[in-house]
Amino acid sequence: MALVMVALSAVGRGLSILILAAQGRQFAAGQIAGAVGSTAVFGLAIGTGVGLTMRNLGWVRTSEAGLEFASTGFAPMFLPWSAVQSVHRSGFGPFTRLIITPTDPTAVSVLPGPGRMQPDRRRRGFPSYMVDVGLMDPGSAELFAELDRRMS
Repeated sequence: MALVMVALSAVGRGLSILILAAQGRQFAAGQIAGAVGSTAVFGLAIGTGVGLTMRNLGWVRTSEAGLEFASTGFAPMFLPWSAVQSVHRSGFGPFTRLIITPTDPTAVSVLPGPGRMQPDRRRRGFPSYMVDVGLMDPGSAELFAELDRRMS
């Protein structure tokens, strides 16, 4: 997506320079180099922003039945409360991650939705799943309070 935005921005900037040149404006080499550089930065910034907002961001939902979660770009998964061995936090602030470890890996079911199945990671020899929760709305504090209530 970022490369598409860079290309579109470069075409637009190139057309504006050609129109100004056709009207008789003269450009120094430094001005053209500056235009190319600013086009690349602008295109990358806009493309990155658009790419991040269009992705399937991670989320976590709690219910009476269990945990539903999906990591960024992966299919949603469900884990019943009876199969949750532990839930840990890692990182801080916007980099906070939730590490969910099931008692039995076969208890995790993949829900219908976009993305491929999330690979399990090993945590102390057990398979676990990681979800980025630092930028969740509502905030991660409410989620952690609910998880603490359910796990105790």
